[in-house]
Amino acid sequence: MKNVLLILAILATTVTATLEASARMGETIAQCDQRYGVQKQSPGDNLFTLLSGPGVTNRTYRYQGWIIRNAFIRGRTAIIRYSKANSQKIENDEMQAILKAESHGGTWTEKSQISLNPVKHLQNAFTKPRLWTNSNGATAYFDNPQYLSMTIEAPVVEQYKKAMADAAERQRKSSIPEF
Repeated sequence: MKNVLLILAILATTVTATLEASARMGETIAQCDQRYGVQKQSPGDNLFTLLSGPGVTNRTYRYQGWIIRNAFIRGRTAIIRYSKANSQKIENDEMQAILKAESHGGTWTEKSQISLNPVKHLQNAFTKPRLWTNSNGATAYFDNPQYLSMTIEAPVVEQYKKAMADAAERQRKSSIPEF
């Protein structure tokens, strides 16, 4: 547990330093409440969180016909998922508006999803995944082939997941008995 708290303290410093100048990504819960109004959760929101673990809070907002789900690490937005309230496809101009809002002074570049692995290439041909990376380290992607929701992740998300996996592995190894 001490290892997890130490890792979270290091991540808190990284989150603050990495995202302090951001507009939406990196905002606090209070700033998101001010931007989108009071959170409006449905019963399923707690079942399908964006991220879970120590120091993580998930919130769901309904804003001008959109559902905006946020995962906060140590009180700062680290993941945002945009989807339409009526479960319609996110159109190209809407996708561009999301990317523009979440650019934070960086530049988005769409990454090719061509794979040398024939199975992965075939899967990509059917699902048509789309992935962008930002010069500031953030990533954006559609998480379903129908383009119903678009997710933006700050660089700290990968660091958080790695820290949690490392802590879990240390915990697992420390519990191995001496046979």
